[in-house]
Amino acid sequence: DVWTLTKDEVEIGMKGELSNIRAWGTYLSCKKNDCDIIMAATYKIEDDDKGAYTVTVVGFPGRFVNWHSATPDDYEWMRIQRGSGTQSQNTATPVVKSKN
Repeated sequence: DVWTLTKDEVEIGMKGELSNIRAWGTYLSCKKNDCDIIMAATYKIEDDDKGAYTVTVVGFPGRFVNWHSATPDDYEWMRIQRGSGTQSQNTATPVVKSKN
């Protein structure tokens, strides 16, 4: 998706911050694609000679299925996983939740 912003929208409304520009592009892409999230999103932000900006958002639209808030059991599982192993092991090893 390609979105256009004016110079004032970027510099005044979004304070020129890339995180705000990316969030805006993500919001519009989610709205356009009727999805909840853009997975593996990448962004290309460019300005032109006229003071306009274009934001290109590339990714995969995703929709949550069977979404629910975290339960006390979920928090306990996260606490246990966070405390097991070293930090480097936690980031390199996938976490699998057993179904009890």
